[in-house]
Amino acid sequence: MTIDRETMLIALFEAPERASEIAAYIAQQMQATTFAEPVPTDQVALAGPDGRRAAELLGDAKRKGMLTLYYLARRATKRLLSKKRPQSAQSFFDEDELQALADSLAATTATANLLGRSRIRERAEQAELVYQGVREFGEHDTFQAFVDPPQPIPPENAINYFQRLVPTLNVPGGFVNVIGEQAFTMAAATDLAMLNTVKAIIADTLETGNVTGKVADIQDLLERAGVAPRNPQYSEAVYRTNMMESYNNGAQEELDDPLMQEFFPAWQYHSIVDGRQRPEHGARNDKLYPSSVRFDEVRGTDAGDVINCRCTFSAVSKYELRDLLAAGAKVETQW
Repeated sequence: MTIDRETMLIALFEAPERASEIAAYIAQQMQATTFAEPVPTDQVALAGPDGRRAAELLGDAKRKGMLTLYYLARRATKRLLSKKRPQSAQSFFDEDELQALADSLAATTATANLLGRSRIRERAEQAELVYQGVREFGEHDTFQAFVDPPQPIPPENAINYFQRLVPTLNVPGGFVNVIGEQAFTMAAATDLAMLNTVKAIIADTLETGNVTGKVADIQDLLERAGVAPRNPQYSEAVYRTNMMESYNNGAQEELDDPLMQEFFPAWQYHSIVDGRQRPEHGARNDKLYPSSVRFDEVRGTDAGDVINCRCTFSAVSKYELRDLLAAGAKVETQW
């Protein structure tokens, strides 16, 4: 069945049982639309030799997360506009919506974190095979076990999925609780940011005319807030930033394992140098750092370093490091 844009938007409110049909339609629209941001919203830019494959695997998780935020924001906006005094609202999402957003963020970040962990374990296995002469080194071979993109699923289910594909994966106790707590914190921050943004837009609109709960008004408001398919800048920043941070954190936590530290004495910084990178990040591209220092210590942890950052790192095995040092490379001592 074909559904037009107006029918789709109305169905979001009037026919929740059609959610899967609506979500599929929105996904199609998102891929067919020209977006305000220069990077297409169906892509995840990740630096490094295996960044392209990681981007493919993470892209679907991010798209589904953005659709969730869009759908929840529509419901919340309609409710806010139905109030006589929307400016007095103390929260944007209701309790159920906030939990749904937290669950979505938990699924997305758990998938990214476990993929980052898998990356380290797979590189260790590959480097050992190269050293034993079983195969030649191939820097694009990470994530061989993942034929299809991992689906964003609840953290406890994600652990089982990833450990089936990468049996050597080390997932610490309490992983599910930590991911859940972090996701709820992210959801609460998103709730506050959305509330302030939407209130400001409503106040601005009331100065020039009436704003109602009609579909067209709600869609315009969501586009101005940056969570609609035609302007997904805010939802893009929320999901991409948290997903990529979780991906790097997972890899870092796996690298912190004493056995991995011994096997990977260094790591290499990767930045996408295309004119849009932060100058200080681009200056570190391809540099080597000791595994005793964490990636975020070198990259930086301030908001200006983190939001929409595309940098990552790759673990350098003792065999690779030996060859790199022999060729004149050096491991940095300052950062």
